[in-house]
This record gives sequence, C-alpha cells and structure tokens, in this order.
Amino acid sequence: MTNLRPRAAELLRLFLVPNDPEVYPFQRYDGDPDEFLTRRDRQERVSQQELRVYSRAFSNLIPMYRRYLTRWIGDTPLNQVQKLGILTLYRQLVTASQASILSCYDLARFGVDEQEKAEDVLQSLWHGVNELVTFLFKFHRDSDDDILRGSIKLAGTIVGILLTEAIRLSSASPPMASKHRIMLMEILGDLSRYLIVADKEDWRDVAHTWFLWVSDEIPTTGRIHHHLAITSRRWLRKGFYLVKSLCVATQFEKSPESIEMILENPPNGTSPAELAFLKVHSITAGIIEGDLDKEMDGFISQLGPYIESSWPEPGYEVAIMTCCSILGYSNSAQLQDLTEMTKDAIRLGNLIHCVVLERAGDPKVFPYFHVFLVFLCFSPGAMDHPDLGIPKGLVVNMLNRMLGSYTKDLLHLKMERFPRPEGRGSQRPFPDDYGLRGLAWTENYYPKDWFSCTFDIAEKHPGVADEEYVERVLWIAFRMVNRASWLGYSGSFIL
Repeated sequence: MTNLRPRAAELLRLFLVPNDPEVYPFQRYDGDPDEFLTRRDRQERVSQQELRVYSRAFSNLIPMYRRYLTRWIGDTPLNQVQKLGILTLYRQLVTASQASILSCYDLARFGVDEQEKAEDVLQSLWHGVNELVTFLFKFHRDSDDDILRGSIKLAGTIVGILLTEAIRLSSASPPMASKHRIMLMEILGDLSRYLIVADKEDWRDVAHTWFLWVSDEIPTTGRIHHHLAITSRRWLRKGFYLVKSLCVATQFEKSPESIEMILENPPNGTSPAELAFLKVHSITAGIIEGDLDKEMDGFISQLGPYIESSWPEPGYEVAIMTCCSILGYSNSAQLQDLTEMTKDAIRLGNLIHCVVLERAGDPKVFPYFHVFLVFLCFSPGAMDHPDLGIPKGLVVNMLNRMLGSYTKDLLHLKMERFPRPEGRGSQRPFPDDYGLRGLAWTENYYPKDWFSCTFDIAEKHPGVADEEYVERVLWIAFRMVNRASWLGYSGSFIL
C-alpha cells in the first residue's frame, strides 16, 4: 500500500481534538483536515545525538505523567487547572515521540542500525501511550470529563501523522516503512478499541476497519484475528475469528478464554442457532462442560431453519470453524492422531454436512460446500482419511447438481490453472476466500496475486454470482478426481 486507503483519511479525521482551549491546551490546525493529516515537520531533521536526547526525554516523561496522575486522580472530580496540567504533560509526551520517530524515518535510509532504532522508538511510543491510557481507564473511566477521550484522540492524531509519513517514505525504505505502517494501523485500531470501552460504541466499526486492514497485510497473525473478534458485532463472527486466531501460523493462545467469555454474555437478538453452534463447538473443544449429545441434537434441529433465514455468509464461518476443530485447532495443515476431541469434532462435522448437502443446488450452501471441498482437497490426507466419514454420496449428488447448471465449456476447469472470472479483472476473491486466507491448509490453494485486487476488505463485498461458485467448486472437484480414490468422472461425477 503506497497511498492511504480511500477511507483511511476519513477515519483519521475522527481523532482530531476539539478546538477548546479550556479543556485541550493544544494548537489545533484549522485548515483542511487532509492537509493537517499529511503535513510534515518542516524543520531540519535532528541528528542521531539529538534523537537520543528525545528518546531519553520521552522515557522520563512517562513516570512523571504517572506521578502527576496519582497525585490528582481520586474520588474528587478534577478542577480545570488539574485537567490542563495533565493534558499539557500528555502533549509533551506525544510531541517528543512524534519528533523522535519522524527523525528516525530519515535516519533509517542509511543503515540497519538506524532502522532498528526507529523501530525501538516506535515501540516505546506505543508501550508508553498504552500504559498511560490503561492507567487513565483504571482511575477515570466513570468520570464526567473528557480527559480520557482527549488523551486517546491526541495519540490517534499523532499516530495518524506518523502513518501518512510512513506511507510517503515507503518507496525510500520499503521494508521499514511497511513494517511501521502495519504497526501504526494496529495502534490506531487499539486506540479506537479503547474508545469503545470509554462508552463510545460508535467506535467499534472504526476499530474493526483498522484491524481488517492490518489482517489484509498480515493474515497469518493470530493476535489480529483476536482483535477482530473483540470488535465484531455478530456473535458467530466473534467465535469464527477466535477460532481462526488459533489456527494461523502465529497463534494467539488466549483465545479459548475469550470464547468462554462471549458465551456468557450474548447480546439481545443473537440467533439461537448461532448460540447453539458456539456452545456445542465449545463443548467439543473442551472449553466448557456440557451434555455433548444433547447440545448436538439441539443445534442440528435448528440448522435447517437457520440456513433458510440467515445463510449464505454464516455458512462459510460454520464450515471453517468445523474444519479447524477437526484439525485440533492447530496451525498444522494435516490431520494429526485422532483424540477424543477430534473424534467429537468429526462427528459434529458429519451431522452438519448431512443437513447442508441435502440442499443440493441451493445457492445458500455454496460457500459452505466450497470451504468443505477446499479442506478435503488441500489438507494433506483428508480426502482418503479412513476416519473422517465423508458423506461421499451427498458430495457426488451436490457436484452433479452444480455440473448440470453449468452452461460453459468444461475444458478450462480440468486444467491446473486457478479459474478467474471473466470481465471482472484478473482476480475477485469471494467473502469466504478472505475467511480461508491465512489458514495452513489453504497455503497451496490460491495464486500469489489472488488478494492483490483493488477491493477494500473493509467495504461491503459486492457479492458473488452463483455461476462463479459453481465454476470454482467444479475446478476443485476435478482436482479431487485426480487425487481421491473414491471420486471419478465420466460425463458426471461418480463414486
């Protein structure tokens, strides 16, 4: 990404602090917001010696700020003088950080040592701001003034300026600038998430957008999927992201605790079928205790009406979570030795497969079927695993119904080349492609450029034509004919 995403400047403007000198003793830029967000420090860049002074001053400001807060924050509301004192110190902190990092971007052009120095200062900035905001939460969350929100927004404004600087310098120092850009976007997501906790629920979508952009850059980092779970509104999607955070290359190990937490606090209006699935899924995973057979029967009895009313999108989330549970929630692409947990997961998966695949030809289940076939075809050994109990007859019936609806020539689907939609550019990922991206068992599925399209992952997906799903599924099926012992083709798919 060499430029700000179309919506990024709009989201950065949300951090601009109000022009109220009685509460915010800062100089606010009153011109065009875009110019404010992209302006640069026009003074001469500091030397390395001056940089060390800045960094030392920054480190000294953190305990000073904490001492000041400890002295004044208590049960009694702060007066105006105390507010101004706190915010003045805070401004010194983030201004020193900004000057340090901006100078690092120029220094980093000259060698590895300076690049590491720039990264150290950036990490110090975030740890310092994070510590201070957490401290404010502890003592000031229920206060009726705006110190907490003002502090977070000021940090967001400074980080926004640094982000535009990192993007501007991406061509001069690509590795460093790219790494910093991702880190800064994650910081903006965290700051937005803090504002959710500060009783500003409308920041939830802002935080979620930043984390989606980060996940687009580093899809194999479980920590980001955990953040997406926290900021998601739909309860099944929370569970989906938590499971995914365990099954990418860099796992986030605290996710099982979070799954238990979301089961305890479902909001009003959450689908009973989604709650039932999350519950049976959690019992299967050993996260909570319960009567597994009873809960399975309860979910399966709701699955048909749930598909009719809410799918297709939840379908791929259910499919991915089911496949991940069969793999033991590991970041391995291959099914390991079966445990009681994976046996229960296989049993649950087969019950779901049977209900879903009975709806042969129903476009609502196409995303689910797509994910299921990707798992069978690209997870090593899954297609012929003796213990998976694949409902082969239902799979063949579904494939033949889709084959019968396909009106184009089949020759290109029998080739190894990944199918690309006609007249829509060279790539157009499905919503479930983004869901599958980053999982170990999809590593050899997508072409390297498949996710380099101009579509913004944070925008509403324009939708996928049924024919595109049919084409992709048939392409996978022909790969399976060449690899599976139980699937053949002779004018139609056969066992």
